[in-house]
Amino acid sequence: MELNFKKIGESNRKIIILHGLFGSLDNWMTHARELSNNGFEVYLIDQRNHGKSPHDKGFSYELLAEDLYHFIVKHSLQNSILIGHSLGGKTVMQFVMQFNISISKVIVVDIAPKQYTPYHQKNINAFLAVDIENLKSRNEAHQAMSNIENDVNVIQFLLKNLERVSDGFNWKLNLHEIIRNIENVDKIYPFQKACMLPTLFIRGSKSDYILNEDRNLLKMQFPNSTLVTIEKAGHWVHSERYEEFMKTLFLFLNR
Repeated sequence: MELNFKKIGESNRKIIILHGLFGSLDNWMTHARELSNNGFEVYLIDQRNHGKSPHDKGFSYELLAEDLYHFIVKHSLQNSILIGHSLGGKTVMQFVMQFNISISKVIVVDIAPKQYTPYHQKNINAFLAVDIENLKSRNEAHQAMSNIENDVNVIQFLLKNLERVSDGFNWKLNLHEIIRNIENVDKIYPFQKACMLPTLFIRGSKSDYILNEDRNLLKMQFPNSTLVTIEKAGHWVHSERYEEFMKTLFLFLNR
């Protein structure tokens, strides 16, 4: 699969960033520009069924990891640093366990290598509340979603998937296929070995995606890992506490 991507900067120090569920590469554009200004070449990827990447049947971490593998091989990005948030973080973890390919470092943002209780239904209901075939305006979509979701920031995040087309509006992401396979998003496939790569886990103090009791799990699967907690941040720690997040990132990248 030919994934859509954007390359920011020129350097022999290369970073690949993968967004979370219902996101796109644009979510990380500000981070990529700062990274490029500090000596890194950054590749932002739209994962399958997201953004401008192809819509295709099948949506699992095995497939997402395969997509990443083919991208790395095609663009000769061996020895890159991998960064993934949420869904992207699980893709990165699946990748380093599934494929024997040289990677420099791993950064996983606010997700653990474990199975989660399904937690996406509210977002799905917000999407489904929008009558996309008869939608007349972005404000109309916002109002429909607000009947389900009261967090304006979440609504704005979801609406980044809305695009105007010649006869109205459409979703950029393959909503049908994601919903059909949503159970796969909460899974983590059993790891047969530990990953010895230098790994940084970053979590928000207000998020419950990485719990204190997960520390042993992180160390078991990623023995050479560090967990950093950023205060006053939730699941979108990279945007909610941008400066603290980037400081943490650079300390690890330049170590």
